[in-house]
Amino acid sequence: MNFDDIYIPEEYMQVYGRFYENFSDRVKENKKQNSYIFETTILKKDKTVLPVEINENVFELNKRLVKFYVIRDISERLKVEEDLREITERNKKIIDLSPLGVYVVNNGIITYANKPGLKLFGAKYDREVIGRPRIDFIDDYHQEKAVKREVLMHGGYEIDSVIEMELLKVDGTKIIGEVYSAPLSSKDELL
Repeated sequence: MNFDDIYIPEEYMQVYGRFYENFSDRVKENKKQNSYIFETTILKKDKTVLPVEINENVFELNKRLVKFYVIRDISERLKVEEDLREITERNKKIIDLSPLGVYVVNNGIITYANKPGLKLFGAKYDREVIGRPRIDFIDDYHQEKAVKREVLMHGGYEIDSVIEMELLKVDGTKIIGEVYSAPLSSKDELL
């Protein structure tokens, strides 16, 4: 795509012109920020709408204020983001329907737990589990082993997918559980 592919009706130019009439004053007010990035859509001459990211840079050249724009087509990125949202939502539904207690850990913190997972920990509300360190729910004796497993998994090493260990409910009651660990969608999250 090149600039000639963009459809710019006269009404648009009137609005666009008004937007920039005090632009110099705004730049002078905030000299620290000389680059603006925003997303919008543009209408192409073939009447199709194209999502774009506009990177606007303002700088001085030969004692004149210069505006330099980079316009990037982001339709592919938006499609990938939408696909990822759909996959994430589908996986969440699968986890929610599981009769097993499932929780997601990100950087050592529990970020999600399904209803059986909350029940396993004796929690009535997700706030009793979500946002807390995973290690809070592992007996002292097994904590070192759990941390080593996580480090090995993040390092790409194979580990036994299941291990038996003593877990702690929110009230401190000990239970014995089989813990399954597997990477989930990124190297920072464990299921």
